Amino acid sequence: MGLALVAAVQLVPLVNIPVAGGLADLWVEDTLAFVMAPWGATPYVHIYSVADPANPVHLAAVTDPRLQNPWDLKAEGNHLYVANQCFGSPCQDSAGVLIWDITDPSSPVLTGWIPLPYGTHNIFVHNGILYTAGEVEIWDVSNPAQPAQLVVLSSVDGALQSYDAHDIAVSGDTLYVAAGTFSQNGIFGTLRMYDVSTPSSPVLAGYSPTLSQGSGSWGHAVWPTESRQFVVQTDEVEEGAVWIWSTQTTPWTLVGSFDLGDPIAHNVQVVGDSLAFVSHYTAGLVVLDISDPTNPVLAARYDTYPQSDAGLYEGAWGVMVRWPFVYVSDMQSGLWIFQVQTVDVAERNDRMGPSFLVEGRHIRLSSRIPQARVGLLDALGRVRWTASLTGGDRVALPLLSPGVYRIMVTSPAGTWTRTLMVP
Repeated sequence: MGLALVAAVQLVPLVNIPVAGGLADLWVEDTLAFVMAPWGATPYVHIYSVADPANPVHLAAVTDPRLQNPWDLKAEGNHLYVANQCFGSPCQDSAGVLIWDITDPSSPVLTGWIPLPYGTHNIFVHNGILYTAGEVEIWDVSNPAQPAQLVVLSSVDGALQSYDAHDIAVSGDTLYVAAGTFSQNGIFGTLRMYDVSTPSSPVLAGYSPTLSQGSGSWGHAVWPTESRQFVVQTDEVEEGAVWIWSTQTTPWTLVGSFDLGDPIAHNVQVVGDSLAFVSHYTAGLVVLDISDPTNPVLAARYDTYPQSDAGLYEGAWGVMVRWPFVYVSDMQSGLWIFQVQTVDVAERNDRMGPSFLVEGRHIRLSSRIPQARVGLLDALGRVRWTASLTGGDRVALPLLSPGVYRIMVTSPAGTWTRTLMVP
């Protein structure tokens, strides 16, 4: 049976903007990019207009005396939320979440403050509700000038008290939490999923087995697929990996992983059900094809940190996808913006040459294949279109909405597949 190497995506670098001191995380909302520059005498949040991603325009840089250890930020509507962490003893005066009104992004106005005893490393904002890491506090920020605490999740889910929640993500009415802990016996973690259709009363809806070395390691970052049938997790540890979990059982089932070797996987964002974009520290931006969650493969890579591929906490920190553009914050080289393009890749283990070619919106069957059945499957594996071809035939694909599809050609000589991306 012939096997086809799935089509890769090509990352076209549009711009690299060095930022003094380097960057931590970033967020892109509509035509605005927000990047965190936490190092140096004064930490800043830089705001860029990316209405034209190839020509970003710097609009403003904001700071505040309370910005001591700011790592993460999110924006929703007309407000920017910046997380500030505190290490060691509680530091009420400088730990928490700062809120700026960005109605005029060139002149942000500080409008709100959520004090947290130890602050928070990461946050997520969705439909006027803010979620923090740590103990996972849930706040109503529909009036950002007067945030109201709704619940502390660790007081509802006792199992969460044994861990420190490091990352959160929200999709629809579902909250995902990645947490971990260090002990003399090693590093451990947990991934948990909650129904937050009523944010003040979260309900545990699923969870992973205890993460340990070789099986998730540590709950660093988490992002669900669009179907929410799978979750992609990174662990931020040496000799770690990118892990894929099926959420269709309780506890969840580990179904796949991808290990790039020495470089450490940091943050992740999943697009649809087929692509995972990973800010992979010294490896730069790594894109994985996860259309088969049991066998994730490298689809593309761009090294924003060419100095080394060692297991260092340097290089690409954050990643944000606003299709077809990808934004990466690098700790040394600053802000990167890429455009995703598709590229056909030659088939592998098919010594007689390609079985079929994708020519624009057409498929041409090789003349050496007497007869074949061609099928087009969507990201959920549903058959969207089929056709019968004889050798040398060329047939037009149907009009497709943006997304990732799988072309499957079946004949007595074998079966071949290739990924088709429609921007």
